[in-house]
Amino acid sequence: MNARQTHERGAVTLRNASGMTLVELLGYLAALAVLVNICGMLFVQSQRMSEVGETALKRIETVADIQSDFTSAVRGAQRIEPELAGFASTADEVVLLQCPEAGDVGTVRFMVFGRRPGQRLHMTEYSMREGQLQLERHKEYGVDFEVVQLSYATRPVERARTVALELCFFKDRLDNRTGGGAHIVATLRGGGGVVL
Repeated sequence: MNARQTHERGAVTLRNASGMTLVELLGYLAALAVLVNICGMLFVQSQRMSEVGETALKRIETVADIQSDFTSAVRGAQRIEPELAGFASTADEVVLLQCPEAGDVGTVRFMVFGRRPGQRLHMTEYSMREGQLQLERHKEYGVDFEVVQLSYATRPVERARTVALELCFFKDRLDNRTGGGAHIVATLRGGGGVVL
């Protein structure tokens, strides 16, 4: 072997052992950029799905809470009141229930369930003693509804024994599903929960 062949072989060996070319490096960087982009999109989508899941869970919990409160309020009521001294009245979005006396003789209890314009759905309990109306308890539900509709089995409402509550959620901005909702029906038992 002469010196020239050895040098060429050594150069070939050196070239193969020296690393990658600029084209190879750019190819690896392009592949890495694609992987980073895919991982970023997956992360953003998982965050979005997490928010959708949290919203759905909050809606489910709120509807369960409303169903429990609404059915117990209606079942425990003696009758539906059309109006309470100009303070509240039964309508399409509000039901006024007269409840049995609680402890004190001469104290009348009322439950207002529904929403007024610009307010969230709520349940409020009042007591009336000697003509004075007093707030006992107020609970506001933390979800906004597009539709809150109460309907009664018969008219006039003071003769109704069954009340239906229709709730429709606003369409969620995070996904394209419809808003969904709930239909809750309860019947007055009267007499403080005694089944007639």
